[in-house]
Amino acid sequence: MNDRYVSRTTARFPMAALALFFVGSCAAATFTVDSTLDTPDIIIGDGICSDSAGHCTLRAALQETGAASASSINVIDVPTGTYVTGSVLNAKKADAAKDLSIIGTGPAGGVIIDASGGNAHGIFNIGGGGLTSITNLTMQNGSAPTGGAITVGDANLNITLCVIRDNHASIDGGGIYLNDGNAALKLDRSTVTHNIAVGNAGGIYIRFGTANIINSAIINNQAGMSSGFAGGGILNGATLVVSNSTVSGNSAAYGGGIASLDNTGTATATLTNVTINGNNSAQQLHLIAGLVTVQSSIIANPVGGTNCKGPITSLGHNLDSAASCGFITAGDIKNSDPLLAQLAGNGSVTPTHALLPGSAALDHGINPLGLKTDQRGLGFPRTTGADVDIGAFEGVQVDKIFANGFEVPSLPGN
Repeated sequence: MNDRYVSRTTARFPMAALALFFVGSCAAATFTVDSTLDTPDIIIGDGICSDSAGHCTLRAALQETGAASASSINVIDVPTGTYVTGSVLNAKKADAAKDLSIIGTGPAGGVIIDASGGNAHGIFNIGGGGLTSITNLTMQNGSAPTGGAITVGDANLNITLCVIRDNHASIDGGGIYLNDGNAALKLDRSTVTHNIAVGNAGGIYIRFGTANIINSAIINNQAGMSSGFAGGGILNGATLVVSNSTVSGNSAAYGGGIASLDNTGTATATLTNVTINGNNSAQQLHLIAGLVTVQSSIIANPVGGTNCKGPITSLGHNLDSAASCGFITAGDIKNSDPLLAQLAGNGSVTPTHALLPGSAALDHGINPLGLKTDQRGLGFPRTTGADVDIGAFEGVQVDKIFANGFEVPSLPGN
């Protein structure tokens, strides 16, 4: 270990330096960002996160982790603050065997990556194989032809407890864009909101690869409203799995909530315990090509069109507020208002539509995935009444005998 490495690192991060000294092939060491500046690393690949002034910036940390071997630093802690970027941040690894974790260490919403500096650019470019994890960051104001906030190439990306908002794509994928057959996204307890694509996919575009969305909210995103553009919230062209999640208030010409086409010849979208509500389009859920299966999910209250189009496969216990989805499997309900409340926090980090008393969704769902909670997570069990509720939210069935506050039935006319 050289003297420059020891002196400069221990001066600012004694514990990190100690961890690096003892790091083994299976251990992980940490860079801690200490500046909101967007300056580059002065000597990329020397194992020291330092710009020309001795600061460890987020860009410098990514440059060092990108050049490091699997046995070197692969965790970046990002404290509370707003980090304004002047160009895209490349989270690409020289060693595909190495995982990379970018962790916001401040309170929820307190660590913001803002791409409003310099020329228009996206926020993160993910690639290089392996697993990249992004936790507890807000990513905003990115702008790129595809993937306004994040582009995922040959890599696995886990996004947890994040907010992706107010990003823009001049072509496709206002929020997130998957563009490689080996790309894999897991979106967990996160919100994708108010992103815009001039073309397809206001929120997320799975052009190639796989996306698994759980306990998340895809809300108020917009794709192109002129003919030919699809997927206000999500456009799937490969493999999409959505569970315990809300898709609401998005807009596009076709498939305001979710649209599915077939870029791979085997495209599939699987929706389980999902609430699709109030999306603006010719239809909220549009199967253009491929296979879409739906189970224990709500599709309701379309804006400007119908709930569904295409030969969508029901696996049962779905609720269609009209009758356009063709749900005829056991437990399916059609032409019934699910009585959804407005989007709200409801005790969670992601917005949900609560079920109001009397909703037909109460106690009429199933839980094929064995989910322990509803979309809101810990403290909100997946079953609270006689059975699971349809959709992403588990409500409370009101006992009609006690609804008026007395231990007798209501009087006639009340």
